[in-house]
Amino acid sequence: MKIVLFCLLGAGLILSGCNSRTLGSHQGADFVEQTASTRKAAGKRNDPPARLDLGEAQRALNDYRRRYGLEPLKFNPLLQKAAAAHAAELSRYSRVSHTGRNGSNPAQRVRAAGYRWSSVGENVSAGRMSIAEVIKAWHKSPPHRKNLQLRRAVDFGMAVSHNPDSVLSNYWVLVVAAPERARQGKMSIGFGGRDQ
Repeated sequence: MKIVLFCLLGAGLILSGCNSRTLGSHQGADFVEQTASTRKAAGKRNDPPARLDLGEAQRALNDYRRRYGLEPLKFNPLLQKAAAAHAAELSRYSRVSHTGRNGSNPAQRVRAAGYRWSSVGENVSAGRMSIAEVIKAWHKSPPHRKNLQLRRAVDFGMAVSHNPDSVLSNYWVLVVAAPERARQGKMSIGFGGRDQ
């Protein structure tokens, strides 16, 4: 299996997101696989499992959106299902990607979870310990920030999954979306970019 290393950020190997602007088309390598050389370069972090309180996540996301004059997001169990499944896959395989191992993209995963969307955005991150850290990192990255500030979004699901054998330890996924009935104009999809 050919392994592609997308980004190594310092000795801590803290990665987030992938760049893609069009549905079904990915430019360049958009995933990270943990390898023996990656583990040696970054060392074993041994981070404990990150804690995700969905009420706290909703408050943090809505506080963030309020600062930009945006409507609050409501928790959606279908988006949560999509986020949790993708976070578990990322954690299991120690990878950071918007592409599932089966080739799926965020829109396909959200639809498979039963959510019929008109607009959808996904942010991924790894190596962070808290909701506050993740939101701060996503805010610093223009493609991630675009999804946090997605004007059409009304619903969200968020998950974190822990892999104690991974250098990155904790894998986060946020999905924001608007249902079909809320569609205004064309359908859109956004994938977060990697944060610096």
